[in-house]
Amino acid sequence: MHQRDHGATTVTTRTGGRTSAQRHAWSCPIDVDMDIPVYGDHNNYDLRAAVTQRRVLIDTSRTGSARVWRTDAVTDDTVDSTGNLARTGGVVTAVGGASAEKCRGTADAGACYSRVLESAHGWITSGQESRCRVADVVREALKG
Repeated sequence: MHQRDHGATTVTTRTGGRTSAQRHAWSCPIDVDMDIPVYGDHNNYDLRAAVTQRRVLIDTSRTGSARVWRTDAVTDDTVDSTGNLARTGGVVTAVGGASAEKCRGTADAGACYSRVLESAHGWITSGQESRCRVADVVREALKG
């Protein structure tokens, strides 16, 4: 299953002969890949799934007769998850899951942040923070 949602809202204001505009754009794609290689009944099955969900938010603005939009804030957040559940004779014989989240964007003060968080079987296994540049995050976010 592949679902896509995206759009933008622009608000233009004119005060005393001066024009300004703010635009909020978003994209929220989700991909689900599920496989049931074995399904006998509700007590005998093997389910496997992978899900990727992304959220991209970009706020821009411009004033006066400027044609170029200035980036005010950006968020690019992606979660990749996998999991499985198997039952044989009504008894759970396999269960597991793992995920990784990569979140990059701008903080309230405009500084860029980049974090990766990984988990497996209900436990956080890794957390990393690294440097980034707003221009790079915007470029990646726009690739969609």
